[in-house]
Amino acid sequence: MGVVRLQIGRTKVFFRPGVLGFVEDKWAAMQAAALTLQAGWRMWTLRCSYLSQRAAALRVQSLWRMRCQRRLYADLLQKTHAATIIQSKWRGHHAQVRYQAMRESAVRLQLAWRRHCFAVRVERRVQERLRIERLKKLEQDKFESLRQQYGCDLDEVRAALATWVSARAVLSQQAQEKTDSQQPDLTTAELASRLLLAQHQHPTAEGATPHQQAPLPQHQQHTTAAATTGLADSVAALLSADATPTEAS
Repeated sequence: MGVVRLQIGRTKVFFRPGVLGFVEDKWAAMQAAALTLQAGWRMWTLRCSYLSQRAAALRVQSLWRMRCQRRLYADLLQKTHAATIIQSKWRGHHAQVRYQAMRESAVRLQLAWRRHCFAVRVERRVQERLRIERLKKLEQDKFESLRQQYGCDLDEVRAALATWVSARAVLSQQAQEKTDSQQPDLTTAELASRLLLAQHQHPTAEGATPHQQAPLPQHQQHTTAAATTGLADSVAALLSADATPTEAS
């Protein structure tokens, strides 16, 4: 049986010397252990509460930041869309201005080219008309010189031309037929001269003027016949010279 370290009375507890300190130490150890348990429990409960509150706060913060970012993104999209519309409108306006400028330039160039072509055509027509007038004037000068040289009027020149054309037709017919005749073929000038002499010596009643039907003196008839023959030869030579390049070509 161990040593009795305490004795319980009616109202008091009696300890042996040294036992009270041991009991107090043990009580202090038990109290310290209880305090440690209580501190651990309180720490665990508080930590759980803190973690839950922290998680809730993080979620709230993330949701708020998400909402703010969505607002910012929506504003950015709206601004970007507005900027895109403005840029597209400006590019369209700029392209339309450039197109109008290019179109006006093309129209001016086409108008200038058409004006140039029209001026060239007008100039060609004017030059052609002037050339024709010069040829007519040259022909008139030739006939005037012939008339002044032989003392004949324009009607006689026309008659000589008609006679030369008739003689040319006769000679062409003779060349085509190729008839063998004893008499040699007449030249155009000789045939025209003979036809003119025949017309002056024997004028027809139809289409003859009173001046042509009136008889002339003998010396005037010889003079007129010689002048008419020379005129016919000159006209035939001119027409032969004009017709030779055409036939050769």
